[in-house]
Amino acid sequence: MHLHAANCENNLHLEPNSKTLYAMKKSALFSIVTLFATTFYSSAQGLYVEGAFGWNFGLGCNTELLYNDTYYEVYNTDNGSYYYSGKSENVKLNLGRGGSFGANIGYLFNDNVGVELHFSYLLGSPTNSSSSSEFNYIIGGMTQTETYTNKVQLSSSMFRLAPVFVVQTQLNKITPYAKLGPVLSFGKIILNQDQNNLGTIMIQESKLNGGIAIGLDTRLGFLYQTDGAMAYFIEVHAMGLSYAPKKGELTKYVIDGEDQMPGLTTQQREVEFVDEISYDSNTDLDPNKPDQTLAIAFPFSSIGVNVGVRIKLF
Repeated sequence: MHLHAANCENNLHLEPNSKTLYAMKKSALFSIVTLFATTFYSSAQGLYVEGAFGWNFGLGCNTELLYNDTYYEVYNTDNGSYYYSGKSENVKLNLGRGGSFGANIGYLFNDNVGVELHFSYLLGSPTNSSSSSEFNYIIGGMTQTETYTNKVQLSSSMFRLAPVFVVQTQLNKITPYAKLGPVLSFGKIILNQDQNNLGTIMIQESKLNGGIAIGLDTRLGFLYQTDGAMAYFIEVHAMGLSYAPKKGELTKYVIDGEDQMPGLTTQQREVEFVDEISYDSNTDLDPNKPDQTLAIAFPFSSIGVNVGVRIKLF
C-alpha cells in the first residue's frame, strides 16, 4: 500500500499541472513569434519608399504639326497693283516637357542590387502657335481690311508606371546609383483652338487619349545617407517615349458665345486614330459613328533633374 502510494506521489510530481503547461505553451508561442518577427525584420530591412519632384526638358521634337506664320496682302483695284509678304516658322513640339512628381517603392537585396516600382505624374507645359493674315483691298481710294487669326495650344498630362532595376555602390555617406527599366504611360492631350475669322469668334477644345505608350526610363544619381532612416537624392532622369492616342473627342465648340455642341453628330464630335484607312467614291460616312484619321505619334521624350527623399521602412 505504501509502495503504491509512493508511486502515485512520484507520478504526481512528474506530471505538470495546468499552470506549468500554460507557461510552456506561452514560452513556445513567444519563441515562434520572435523567430517570425526576426525573419521578417531581416528580410524587410531593404524595403524603402521615395518621394520626388522635378522638371523635364524636351528631348527631340516634331516640327510638322504646329507653325507660326504671318501674311500681309494689298490689292489696289484702282491701278491693278498687288503686293504681298509673309513669314512662316516651325514650332518645336514636345509634350514631355514640364513638371513631374511621384512616389517609388523599392527593395534592396543587398548593398548593391535592388528593384523599384515608380509611380509618377507628368503635368506638361503647353506649346503655343499662332497664325495671322491681313487682306487689304483699295477701291476708289478707300481701303477695306479683312483679318484672320488662329491660335492653337497643345498641353498634356500623363500617368507613368515603371518597374526598374537598381545598381548602387556605397562611398561613405554618398551612394552613386543607376536605374533602368521600361515605362508604361497613360496619357491625355488637350487641344485648344481660338479663331477669329472676319470678326466671327470660334473656340474649340478637344481631348485626345486612349492607348498605352511604352518607353525606356533611365536615371543616374547620388544618394546622401543621414544617420537616421532618411536619405536625400538628386538625379538626372532621361526618358525615351512617344504617344499615339487612339481616339479624340470634341469637348467644346462655341461660335460667337453660343454653344454648338448639341447640334453636332457623332461623326463631327469624335474621331478614331487608325493605322490604315480605306475609302472610295462610294464611301458613305455614317453620322452616328466616329470619324477616322491616320494615327499621330506625339513626342514625349525628355531629360531632366529630380530631387527627393528616401525613407527606410525598417
